[in-house]
Amino acid sequence: MKRPKHVIIITDYAWVIGGASKVAMMSAIALAERGYDTHHFSVVGPVAEALAASGVSVHCLGQPSTLDEPNRIVGVQRGLWNRQAAKKFERLLSRFPPGESLVHVHQWTKALSPSIFETIVRLGFRFVVTLHDYFISCPNGGFLVYKETEICERKPLSVGCVVCNCDPRNYGHKVWRVFRQVIQNQVLLASGRLTDVIYVSEFSRAILSRHLPDSLNWYYVPNPVQASQLPRVDVTANRHFVFVGRLSKEKGGHLFAEAAKLAGVPAVFVGDGEQRKDIQRRNGNARITGWLLPDKVYDELRRARALVFPSIWYEMQGLTVVEAASMGVPSIVGDRSAARDYVRDGASGLYMNGASIEDLAAKLTMLQDDAVLDSMSRAAYDDFWQRPPTIDAHMAHLERTYATIFARQAG
Repeated sequence: MKRPKHVIIITDYAWVIGGASKVAMMSAIALAERGYDTHHFSVVGPVAEALAASGVSVHCLGQPSTLDEPNRIVGVQRGLWNRQAAKKFERLLSRFPPGESLVHVHQWTKALSPSIFETIVRLGFRFVVTLHDYFISCPNGGFLVYKETEICERKPLSVGCVVCNCDPRNYGHKVWRVFRQVIQNQVLLASGRLTDVIYVSEFSRAILSRHLPDSLNWYYVPNPVQASQLPRVDVTANRHFVFVGRLSKEKGGHLFAEAAKLAGVPAVFVGDGEQRKDIQRRNGNARITGWLLPDKVYDELRRARALVFPSIWYEMQGLTVVEAASMGVPSIVGDRSAARDYVRDGASGLYMNGASIEDLAAKLTMLQDDAVLDSMSRAAYDDFWQRPPTIDAHMAHLERTYATIFARQAG
């Protein structure tokens, strides 16, 4: 089986800040362990300790992200076209023969910009893009009108899209993102050079495939979950329900706060964000831990009766739901998110109806029944461990994908 000798992993951050950077780092380390000449190219530091201590060659520019750049004019320009990143990246790629190399892009919208693709295309390298979000099609990355938290059905870059004030910040930022999308589309789609994409859930593929070329080759590579098979948690001994993630409107934390108050159940929020004060106002008894290290997050999950994942946008995957299932903690998930792919409604967890606080409160009340809860806990645990999405399983999918791309494009 043909395979690339050199693999260059591309992502905005050299440390873990969200799922994309975590998967990029984990896969880079695993590729190096499997004998690939592996390089990790990013813009924003610092470099994660695990990455620095691995066999991966790390290349980090040390720039701030687009939004963290103190000079706003520089940030605006760099977000549209990061010349320094493109120049450094071209210097890196010049070290490898295109016929023996594969570039794997994970994330580029926070710092790298579309300039990274122009460099790849111009130098003739094979490449694949993992779709961790919807920025490949949607200017704001979520197919969501953030201020109203309404799903957006507009065609990307249509007149209706361009005039819609959907950005979570302001309309000026939306216009900037439209310009970036036009540049990105010119480099990737108009050139016809984007041929291979990796998707992480059937849900997200169904959304994205409506807006991308029919000629694309799609490869399913599920994100890895770090989990050890320990005895199942006795969730019936636990009392509170837990939310894990960013406290932002589209994540639905405010819905959980009100539903928990309505159902009379204790609520814990693991995370932080702009909705912190609003959540405290809606439910004065809620406990908010702020951001925690992974081990502490898992401790909170083990003490949970169930995980509540009330996301009201097209969430790409929802790894926390999968992580909770590995412990036997069932989840209540928003039916608009890809997390529903990992829950059997009424068997291993429950679906929440849209943004309905009343429906979520009813589901919380349902899981006050120990017999119902125990049955779902067992089902969630068994479902996970029958086919666990470990790093080894992730790498098996990834290496097959690399070999397929490499062999086809070599032919």
